[in-house]
Amino acid sequence: MKRKRAAYLLLPTLIIISGLSLIFVVQHRVFGQRIQTTKLVNQSLLIDTVQLRASIAYYENHSLTGQYEEAHYSIAEKEQEIHIRWHSKEFKRKLF
Repeated sequence: MKRKRAAYLLLPTLIIISGLSLIFVVQHRVFGQRIQTTKLVNQSLLIDTVQLRASIAYYENHSLTGQYEEAHYSIAEKEQEIHIRWHSKEFKRKLF
């Protein structure tokens, strides 16, 4: 007489392991997306802060260059633009 009990444990075990693996992969992707979104929000916040501080410094002291945290900025008076360099990225914003 052949034993069929081993198959009764194998199939549910494989299904449970597959389900847990799928949950892990989905969770990993969601976590990665949240990290990427947080980085972009922080970058945007820093650039907005530099834009505001550069505009204030320009109108108070007529300062054309400066630095805030790790971002360097320069102001092009003719175009009324602020050029911001941060981590080898270049951003252009309008002067307030």
